[in-house]
Amino acid sequence: TTNTPVGSNLGIGIFLFFNKSLSTVAHNEITVEAYGKGVYLLDAKQANILDNIIDIGSENAYAGILLEYAQGCKIKENEVRGAGISGTQNYGMSLFSSMDNAYCCNTFENTRVGVFVEGGSQASNNFSGNSFSSHALSLSLTKDAILGTQEHRENKWLLASGPAEYGMGTSTQAQFYPFRVDVTGPNGSSANRPQVYLPLEWFEDPENSNGTVNLCLETNCTPTGFKPDDPDTKRLALGEGIGGDYAATTQWELQRLLYRDMQGVLNPDTAITMFMAQAESGSLSGLYALEQATDSLFKKYGASGGEMLAHWEIIDNKLQNLLWLDSAYLAATSPIEEASLTTDIVQQQVSIDSLAGELFMADSLIFAEITIELPTLFSLQDAIVDSFTYERHALIVRELYFTYWSRKFSHLTAVELTALADIAERCPLSDGNAVFEARALLLLATGEAVVYNDSLLCSNNQALRMPATTTIISQSTSDLAIYPNPATSMVNISWVDEQSEDTHLVIWDWMGRKHTSFSPDKGTTVYQLDASTYPQGIYFVEVKVGDKKLQGRFVVQD
Repeated sequence: TTNTPVGSNLGIGIFLFFNKSLSTVAHNEITVEAYGKGVYLLDAKQANILDNIIDIGSENAYAGILLEYAQGCKIKENEVRGAGISGTQNYGMSLFSSMDNAYCCNTFENTRVGVFVEGGSQASNNFSGNSFSSHALSLSLTKDAILGTQEHRENKWLLASGPAEYGMGTSTQAQFYPFRVDVTGPNGSSANRPQVYLPLEWFEDPENSNGTVNLCLETNCTPTGFKPDDPDTKRLALGEGIGGDYAATTQWELQRLLYRDMQGVLNPDTAITMFMAQAESGSLSGLYALEQATDSLFKKYGASGGEMLAHWEIIDNKLQNLLWLDSAYLAATSPIEEASLTTDIVQQQVSIDSLAGELFMADSLIFAEITIELPTLFSLQDAIVDSFTYERHALIVRELYFTYWSRKFSHLTAVELTALADIAERCPLSDGNAVFEARALLLLATGEAVVYNDSLLCSNNQALRMPATTTIISQSTSDLAIYPNPATSMVNISWVDEQSEDTHLVIWDWMGRKHTSFSPDKGTTVYQLDASTYPQGIYFVEVKVGDKKLQGRFVVQD
């Protein structure tokens, strides 16, 4: 039970943070009171949250289930029961920048919001078989959120489930990531769609010709990452379908996952091939190599840790036996019995000392090996060039983690803790998931939990904006034309300027890096770009003519 003092926000039933290994939280009964969270995952991977019953006892609770930068997790067959539909948060489940998870067959009832989604929380076709009833809002995505396309996933909107909204009903991203549900066909049901939803483009009604599937089976509820033939994958590779105030950060974080998942894919789509080629020269490839090396070392340490744990269990058994021998010695009734027990006690102590010595040596050898390999990780990190704040923060947190590791997880200096706290106290939407990593590492290093008000932190941030994109590669409107597109040599960018106004032209690449920025002479309405000097990839154009902004993009091919 999370009995939380008013205003502290620290009541947590079960808390997994900085978790990097397979773990399971199952068959628990949790009561969440005011300001509390039932199950909370912070910077956690490979966690299975299964078949828990979470009773929210106050409309002032935060959430039954809360995920902040959780990856590769399975949230399945949990029941969240609320206390009413008022309150400020009062979420059945809240997802914040948590990608590549599977959400299957969970029940949400009587909370203000059934499921709330913020940031890049991509889970294409992995939001399945969930049911909503008695909410003010059943499913709510902010304008910066991405949950991914869901096709015939059999979610159910039951009695008084409440409206579903994407970006307060105005998000243009809804058309890119629709819920495709069968409402009227022979395999359909009116419960497959909320009675009220906005925008109207969000829910589509194609017939489900494949019939119903048991989405609660283990085989149908598994995090799958990005699949090379999935439309969402191609869309992200092209930099499409990501809007809101924090598009650059969201795109970069999701493309980190995309770059990982597309490793070794045979005969990928042209868009993916171009994306992978361009990513080789940026931070994505460097961070991927660094994460692979880190995971390899972590697994090696984890395997050795398993052997050490086995030693500890043997020592613990021998200590229990030693306690029994001590009790028997005190109860001995003859000198012969005392002498025999004394011999046994001495032998047991010698055995324990020997095992403890082996354990100490094993621990020393592990960290000696880590000390040898850590410089390689630092070198990999030093080779990564960061161009944006969210990239820099990812590198800083990684460096502090390596430093903490090199000291056997004993301490970070005051200066290092200050640097970590500075990142932890930023907005995750603008400064990236390194903010969540910093919070988890800071908690690990200090043992002190801190409450972060992200609504306030993000409201005070200057949005990082990417140029707007469209759903087509060839960009040609009545006011702006870019041709030929795709291009291999010269690209013509022309625009309408009837009043000979001041004009400014900017060209970005898909990472948001500025390649060209200048102001043509008044009256100029065309610019020729030598595309042969640009690496292959996707580029965005913005031409500001007076108070009017014209936006488009083009592709450079070899």
